Amino acid sequence: MSSRLCRACSDWHDLSQPWPRACAGHFKRSTEARSSLPRPMVISDYVDCNSPVSGERFTSKAELRRHYRANGVVEVGNETIKPRDNDEDDIKIAPIEREVAQAIESLS
Repeated sequence: MSSRLCRACSDWHDLSQPWPRACAGHFKRSTEARSSLPRPMVISDYVDCNSPVSGERFTSKAELRRHYRANGVVEVGNETIKPRDNDEDDIKIAPIEREVAQAIESLS
């Protein structure tokens, strides 16, 4: 027997039985608009920035991305960061400590 908790009445209902009419409206999708404005949501192409490649000013995202592709630049955004493959055991600490000690010595 499988049952599901109803958020409408806070009671458990058996899924092998028809869902009670009083609780059926709970699972309907809401069709309310996200905004009271009578228009669709639109993402603008406008941007006002300088290219990090050439310093050129751009006011269009499409033109900026075309410029990036032409110059071999990869634009990154919300990608997940992949963990590195190397272990800390692979990093040799002694040479780093030696260089830090030399740097501190040269400042003294």
